[in-house]
Amino acid sequence: MNYRHDSGEGIRSVRSVLAPKSIAIVGVSDRGEGGWSRIMFDNLKSSGFPADVFLINPKRDEIWGEKCYPNFAAIGKAVDHALMMVPASAVCGSLREAAKAGLKSATIYSAGFGEGGGDAESVARGEELKAIVDEFEIKVCGPNCMGGVAVREGISLYPSRRAHNLKQGGISAVFQSGGTLQFWIEQASARGIGFSYAITTGNEVDLDLADFLDFFVDDPHTKVITCLVEGVRRPGALMAVARKAHAVKKPILMVKIGRTEEAREQAKSHTGALAGDDAVFDAMCRRFGIIRCEDLAGMVELAMVFDQGRIPCRNRMALVTTSGAVKGLSLDAAAAVRESWGQLSNYTAGKLRELISSISEIDNPLDCGPAPVADSALYADICRAVLEDDDVDMLAFLARTPLTAEDPDHPRAASIAELAARTDKPVFAFAHLARPTNDYARNFQEQTNLPFIHGIPRAIQAMSALARYGESQRRGIADIGQKSDGTFEIDHLNDLVGNAGAALPAERHATNSDQAIEAANEIGYPVAVKLISPDAIHKTEVGGVKTDLNDSKSVKAAIDDIESRLKGRVRIDGYLVQQMVEGLEVIVGFREDPQYGPFVVVGLGGIYVEALKDTALRLLPAGPEDVREMISELRSRSLFDAFRGQPARDVDALARSVSALGDVFIGLRSSLSELEINPIIVGAAGQGVRAVDIRPVARSSQS
Repeated sequence: MNYRHDSGEGIRSVRSVLAPKSIAIVGVSDRGEGGWSRIMFDNLKSSGFPADVFLINPKRDEIWGEKCYPNFAAIGKAVDHALMMVPASAVCGSLREAAKAGLKSATIYSAGFGEGGGDAESVARGEELKAIVDEFEIKVCGPNCMGGVAVREGISLYPSRRAHNLKQGGISAVFQSGGTLQFWIEQASARGIGFSYAITTGNEVDLDLADFLDFFVDDPHTKVITCLVEGVRRPGALMAVARKAHAVKKPILMVKIGRTEEAREQAKSHTGALAGDDAVFDAMCRRFGIIRCEDLAGMVELAMVFDQGRIPCRNRMALVTTSGAVKGLSLDAAAAVRESWGQLSNYTAGKLRELISSISEIDNPLDCGPAPVADSALYADICRAVLEDDDVDMLAFLARTPLTAEDPDHPRAASIAELAARTDKPVFAFAHLARPTNDYARNFQEQTNLPFIHGIPRAIQAMSALARYGESQRRGIADIGQKSDGTFEIDHLNDLVGNAGAALPAERHATNSDQAIEAANEIGYPVAVKLISPDAIHKTEVGGVKTDLNDSKSVKAAIDDIESRLKGRVRIDGYLVQQMVEGLEVIVGFREDPQYGPFVVVGLGGIYVEALKDTALRLLPAGPEDVREMISELRSRSLFDAFRGQPARDVDALARSVSALGDVFIGLRSSLSELEINPIIVGAAGQGVRAVDIRPVARSSQS
C-alpha cells in the first residue's frame, strides 16, 4: 500500500512524539525476558525520564514491579504518547480506544499495514489505520518503524541498547529505515558525535520525513540534520522545509537510496531519457542546499565536519601532509571534485621556509616532510601559515587521534586546539584510512575542538561538501516564476526562442523536391533538409535528415532518398529546408517533473545525445552562472574551449540563451509539457548560438 499524502506543504507537529510529557507502553510482556517492551521500559527508567510511564496489558495487574493497566480508559487521564508494541492485528482497536481516551500520538512498531502491496487483509488494516488518524487527528509515527530517541529530554523509545545513553550534541537524524539507524548511531557515537534527536519513520502513514525535518530546523540545539531516505512522499513539503533550513544555515546531509532507478518515459524524448528520477532529485538537492552523501560511512564524516559550524567563503582547498604518497593520493582524490587548490603566495612560501628549511617544494597540497611529526607546535605553525593565505578557504591536515598516552605519534592537543581557535575557516585533521577509536581518542578529539576524519578521499569529499554548501548559501534559492494562461503557436514560440538569443537559421517549408530546391536557392547553399512527420520524433534515427547539401541536385537526391525509404512507413507532411550553421552541437531540453517542478538538461547534442548521455541537469530557474557550471560538469567540456584547431565556443552566449529559454518554458508550461532544442549550435566566441531544431510537446498531446 502506498501511503501518499496530498501535495500540500502543511507541516504536522511531532512534539508529542519526540518530547512527550507522558508515555504508555502497550503490550508489555515478560515472556522472552520482555523483548522490546522490556528494553523500552529499562531505557526510559535508566535515562531518567521524569514523567509518567504507564504499562498496558489487560491480562496483568503488575509487571516488573510496576502497576499494569487493562486499557487507556483505566489510566484516568490523557496520555501524550503510546508505544504500540502489539501485533498488527491488535493495533487499530487499541489505537481507537486510546484516541477516544485523549491520546495525542503513537509510535507503531509492527508491520502488516499494506506496505509493499501486501494481502487483502493487510491492505484493509492499513486503510483502517489511516481512517483512525484522520478521524481523531492523532499523530502516528510508523508503522513498521523502531521509534527514536530524544537525548536532551532523556527519552529513549528505540528498542535497542545501541541507541541508548547517547552523548548530547548538535546532530539530529531521521531515517526511514528502522534497523539501520542503530548501527549508524553506534558508529557515529564511537567517533565522538553527540545527538539532539534521532527518529525512524517507517512507512509514514501519517508523520513523514518533512514533519521531523521541520522540528529539527526549529530545535535550537540541532546544528546539522542527517537523513537516510528511501522515498519522498511530499516533495513540496520537503522543499519548503529545505528552504527553511537553508535560511537559518542548518545543513541537511542525506543518503538517498535509489541512485540507479531507471528514467521515466525513456522512449518519448531525449530529455525524458536523460532526466532520470535520481538526476532530478539531485538537482533539487543542489537547489535547496541539501548535501548528498555517498554512503552511511561518508555521512558520519560529513556530520563531524559540518558540526564544526564553519562554512568556507569560497571553494579553494588546502592540504598539509608529512608524506609524499598522501599528497599524491590527495591529488588523485581531488580529480573527482570540482573544487580547486588554492595557490600559495610568495609571502606564505617565505613564512614556510622560515619554519622548516628542509621543505623541498612549496605548493598545495603541501608535503612538509617528516620533521614536524615529533613537533606538534611546529606542525601547527605550518598549518596556520597555509590556512592564513588569502587564496585558501579551508584546510585538511594529516594527523590521527592517539589511542593511548604512549602512542609514538601522540600530538599535543593544545597546539591543534590553538590552530582552530585562531581562524574561522573550516579546518580539520584526517588519517590515512579508517582506524580504531576509543575513549582516549574521543577525549583527545574533544580537547582539540576539531574533527578527525578517517581516510584521504573522505577528507577531499568533506572539503568539497563544505564548499558546495557555502556556494549554495551565497547563491540563495531562486523562486520559480508563474505559468501563463495562454496557449502557444509554433511561430510565436520561434520568436520567443529567437528573443532568448537563439535565433533560428533561415528556413523554408516545402512539400516536394521542386519547392525544396526553390527554397534552397533563396536561402543559399549549403542547406539541410529535414523530414516533417508526426511519426518521427527523432528524425535522424529514421534517416530523415540530410545535411551539407551544396546544390539543387543534392537537394533532389536527398528528398528522393527519404521518400523511397519512408513513404508508406511514416506520414510525410513535407520538408524543412534550413540554412547550415557551423559550430558545436548542444542539446537543451526543458521538462516538468511531477514532483520537483521544471528543469533543464544541457549536454553534447546531435547524434551523440543517446550514445554518450553527457549531460547536466538543474531545476529552473537557472541563471547564466548555473548554465556555465553545468557546462563545466560535462565530460565533453574541453570541446567548449579551443580544441584540436577548433576555436573556443561562445559559452557566454549559450549561458545567457539557456537561462532565458528556461524563463520562456516556465511561462509556457501550462501549454507545454516539454521543449527541446537539439541541436542548438554554439558558434565561435562572439558568434552567438542558433536553435537549429526546436521540438515543443503540447501538454494535451502528452500521453
